[in-house]
Amino acid sequence: EQNTTDLETVVPLNVFSVTADNVYITPGIDHVVTCSISGLSAAATITFKNYNGVAITDSQIVDDGASSFNNSGGVQTATLTLKPDIIKDIPKPTSTYKCIVQSIQYSDSPPQENDITLQWLSFGITPTGMEVQENNQATISCLITGITQAFDSVVWKKGDTEIGSLPDFSNYIKDDGDL
Repeated sequence: EQNTTDLETVVPLNVFSVTADNVYITPGIDHVVTCSISGLSAAATITFKNYNGVAITDSQIVDDGASSFNNSGGVQTATLTLKPDIIKDIPKPTSTYKCIVQSIQYSDSPPQENDITLQWLSFGITPTGMEVQENNQATISCLITGITQAFDSVVWKKGDTEIGSLPDFSNYIKDDGDL
């Protein structure tokens, strides 16, 4: 006869959560993609993949957040800065990037992929026209809607020539407006 003994083994299970906010993008400016992890017992390895599934290199300005790991709260935040030369190639209207979290402490655990949607923000430009008698001052304007950040500048042209390049530039007053 064999003795039966109850055996009990504690198996640690650490559960973490990932928050990766979707990002609205526009051309010409940097955009930051953030991936925040909470509930970690130790810092994790965090990487990003682009819309083609290709791992993003440090040259695209990745901060894996290891230095931001907070042991008391188990929080780590990684960021990816997308520069204008990268943004211009992102397919419209939406593309999916991925934030991949891999446990360092439990290296046998599979990596967790989290989707981040990059959505092109569409904006509109509404010019306002007017009629004015010859040799009188006129004010023309345009309204730009749907933007989340002011443009660095607005370029006005007369034909194909920028107003600032015209010989009679002093006859023009330009105001870029505010957001």
